[in-house]
Amino acid sequence: MLDSIAEYRAFALPRLPDDPDDGFVRLALGGGIRPVPFREEIDEYRKSGKTRWNADYSFGPNPQTLIGVARDHKDMNNEHVDRLEEALRSVVEAAIAKELAPAQFEHAVLWWEPYSDSGSTGHTELRKATDYRSVGQMLYADPAMRQLRMVADDIRKIKWPEFLLDPTAENLCECYFSTTGSVAIDEAALRRVAQKYVTEVRAEDSVYVTVFQVEHFSAVEAFQLDDNIEFRRITDADIEHFGFEPLPVRQSPRLNKRDWICTVCQSYRADDISASHRSRDIWDVLIGSLGLSSEGNAWFSLLCEGPKSPFLSSRHYGSKHRMHSSPRGNKITLDHEGISRYKDTFARIKAICDQNTKNLVPSFRRFRAAAGREVMDDKLTDLVIALDSSFQEN
Repeated sequence: MLDSIAEYRAFALPRLPDDPDDGFVRLALGGGIRPVPFREEIDEYRKSGKTRWNADYSFGPNPQTLIGVARDHKDMNNEHVDRLEEALRSVVEAAIAKELAPAQFEHAVLWWEPYSDSGSTGHTELRKATDYRSVGQMLYADPAMRQLRMVADDIRKIKWPEFLLDPTAENLCECYFSTTGSVAIDEAALRRVAQKYVTEVRAEDSVYVTVFQVEHFSAVEAFQLDDNIEFRRITDADIEHFGFEPLPVRQSPRLNKRDWICTVCQSYRADDISASHRSRDIWDVLIGSLGLSSEGNAWFSLLCEGPKSPFLSSRHYGSKHRMHSSPRGNKITLDHEGISRYKDTFARIKAICDQNTKNLVPSFRRFRAAAGREVMDDKLTDLVIALDSSFQEN
């Protein structure tokens, strides 16, 4: 323990099915991560059934039990919605009383405009926008805002632990004021925002979204690789969102209107604390399958990733680091047959990785390693090992 007096704040992580009954949390202290026992009342609270970390539970064979549980769940949700709606209304009334207005600001939008198959010109345009989040920020210390934060946190703690810095109240205000477009009471909007929040933070599953920019690639049409992965052309909305740049402009454009967007949606249990890390397991399958099914080399770079709901956490924005589908090659252009071949290869590779098929998984990983190599001899070594592994007997 450190010699000086300091304040430490820790929160309990949700339990996994195989965790021991006594449980533990991880606390960052001094030299590293150390286990800290739960207090006994936490275990008693879990056993009482007030929290359900495991989604695999049964209500029993009696259909009336299902009806009763569903009714209780609905009544509880309505109670939470009513409380949150009232707290949010108080914040809006406080903003009206103080005659607050959302701040106006200017920003730039940057993008590359193609003028040929290989050439592009950088474009920069100024935009005026309204910062609806600023209203909640100006009310940060107001009693109404503290009450909203407390009510929202109380609802959210049913499934999630406390966060050291939780912007939930500000997110709720931004969602409401951007919906109404003004600082005014709108009963329908109050109800919709409150219902959206309660529904999303109390859901059994949450959706995690990853968005890629795909360069050196084109297809005859937008397509679904499977139920959760979509390829489409970049739109003006993408340019407005990802091309945002505060003033003064210090960066060059990133998005090119000839590029494509790949969106990956994955559903996880709401209490799955490792979901954000495991969400990247699909990346190699997604990118490597394209390299195995098509001649050429496409470049994937991460634009952003995070929960789909704005109330669960903020999104992580990516970098310009490129992940190559193949070690070398020209631009990939998919016709209808190429799209079909990509879908089939993706399904096969995904099955191999999901089943952890002996020898084939190391072979695929070596192929992916070769795609990221910069030295030709290293690429060749990885490819030789990949081929050798694929012919090994199980």
